[in-house]
Amino acid sequence: MFIMAIAKKECEKICDKLNVSLKKHLFLGGGNHNENYLLETDKGKFVLRIENNPMFKNLKKEYKLLKKLNGEFSPKVYFFDDSKKIIKKDYFIEEFIKGLNPKKVTNSFIKDMAEFYMKLHKIKSSKIKTNSLLKSFKPYYNNFKKYKFALDKNTIKELETLFEKANRICIKNDLIFSKSKQSLLHRDPSIENIFYEKGKIKLIDWEFSEHGILEKEIVNFFSENKLEERQKNLFLEFYKYPKSNSARNRFQILYLLKYCGDIGYSVWRLGLLEKKEIKENKKKRLERLNLDIKRLKSTIKNLR
Repeated sequence: MFIMAIAKKECEKICDKLNVSLKKHLFLGGGNHNENYLLETDKGKFVLRIENNPMFKNLKKEYKLLKKLNGEFSPKVYFFDDSKKIIKKDYFIEEFIKGLNPKKVTNSFIKDMAEFYMKLHKIKSSKIKTNSLLKSFKPYYNNFKKYKFALDKNTIKELETLFEKANRICIKNDLIFSKSKQSLLHRDPSIENIFYEKGKIKLIDWEFSEHGILEKEIVNFFSENKLEERQKNLFLEFYKYPKSNSARNRFQILYLLKYCGDIGYSVWRLGLLEKKEIKENKKKRLERLNLDIKRLKSTIKNLR
């Protein structure tokens, strides 16, 4: 990750656009797509969010969404600038969330997140989208086929069998999510992105947000926060999700897609390692691959 150095003079010019005076600025953190700086001013704290990946031009889309949400589920935003006059990258200014991350996954936290998602997922797209499981599955299978040269023979044989079974399940259930209105999804529900502010949940980092299948978000939340079965059921109870077998089957199918995607990603990374195109801990990547193979096996068994 390349961190862009922001000079005090640049921050002062940005603060002029906010009609505030800069006291100090400091680097908050960043990832593969954005860098974030704290601007402490005479009228409070703000976050400067800068796009840092020319291959992932999503900052303006994120800004427009946060503008619509107006602080209800997220930080408020103040302005977006793609003029390149102050700094040479797109950026926007957003509210600094003063709250705290949850310390651990408690029943109270699960209840709060279920209620948060209930409200968020009521924001629907007016467009009807046909969701094909088979279409979603194929890129993961193709990754495996393209990079399986990095695996041993036994693993290749095992994954060929599992992907073939997953393929049949996707064909059988291809249109299970078809022609439904799409809910607004955050798509990155790690605890680091979740804040309590005055007893209310707010999420930061909306760069991956989109309209999609609401169950997909719930599966991500379960996986990201390592919820136990009891905790998953508690979440679904507070979320008021239907208890029918067909409704719960939808979750198993999305877990199937998730684990196929995770396996495809790991095989791709191992292929790049084999070709010496990246550097990574191979042992840890293989451990993650084996864990996801076990999870995929279990999910396929549950779907029979």
